Amino acid sequence: MQVDNSALTGESDLLYRSVECTNEDNALESKNMAFFTTNCGNGSCTGMAILTGDATIIGQIANLAANARSGESPLRLEINLFI
Repeated sequence: MQVDNSALTGESDLLYRSVECTNEDNALESKNMAFFTTNCGNGSCTGMAILTGDATIIGQIANLAANARSGESPLRLEINLFI
């Protein structure tokens, strides 16, 4: 099958996926993974969820964004100094 990862990476080309694990050291980079928000552009498959909720990459990004400091950015500090 081929997946469209443009929602995650901005890359519009369809990427091939297969049943073989191609990266045992980092499963997230293996060619047999499809992610939430990606679309199947060609072919078909049967999938299995391996992470859910906050444990997913999207969940981790959401937690980082929610816990980010809300102080002034370095750019804002420089603009204030300049003005």
